[in-house]
Amino acid sequence: MKILIKQALDVLKALADESRLKILEILYDGEKSSKDIEDGLGKCQSTTSQHLKMLVEKQLVTSRQDGLKKYYTIKVEVVDFIAALDLLVRQINKHQSDIMAEHEIRDTLL
Repeated sequence: MKILIKQALDVLKALADESRLKILEILYDGEKSSKDIEDGLGKCQSTTSQHLKMLVEKQLVTSRQDGLKKYYTIKVEVVDFIAALDLLVRQINKHQSDIMAEHEIRDTLL
């Protein structure tokens, strides 16, 4: 598999922000309005809009207009990626916990 490095870096940069990851978490359950996202994020409207704009530009999130309201949805591929990332992080944390427990046992025995 050949990775398109520039494009991969662009996506990873978009994901490398706590607020944008939180937005993806908010959208994980389904479509939300910009106001719902703003409330869930706890940030002002302009900050939330900037983050949403980047997520849409990087094609991680889609948007649709309904009258005066704008709604956002996380793309299915992003849901799968976030689930895989979550699994990887959990495995890394478990491995680190196992190593720490091993060191504690060794320290106790010595």
